[in-house]
Amino acid sequence: ALNEGIIQPCYIWEDIIFSHAGVSKTWCTNHSIKTNLLEMSIQDLFEKDKMAFGFQMPHKMSMFPDWSGDDVWQSPLWIRPKSLHKDKLDGYRQVVGHSQVSKIAELDGIILIDYLPNGYLVIEDGEFKPVDL
Repeated sequence: ALNEGIIQPCYIWEDIIFSHAGVSKTWCTNHSIKTNLLEMSIQDLFEKDKMAFGFQMPHKMSMFPDWSGDDVWQSPLWIRPKSLHKDKLDGYRQVVGHSQVSKIAELDGIILIDYLPNGYLVIEDGEFKPVDL
């Protein structure tokens, strides 16, 4: 499936980015992602260079990387909520998993949903509605 073009690293609906962990400005800059064509640019990079989505080794500006992925240069599969919040893309809300939470929560436009199997998120008229099971 990985080489068949079936997997999509992110999906954008209206102003909402859905991805595993989130998309940061720094990661987009480091990988020449065109933010005006965000979904297509990320998909193109995924098809050409899957390593860009793995754990990113320490950035040259950091002497002390966070080995859990809590750095702004981490990929949409690794970045943690604190770093994503610090370096989030302008004009988008993001729905992400990857970091387990005790309940679905919103952090200034970042919706953390790794709450399964205890609940899920409904998006209705652009509003986020957590549902507990």
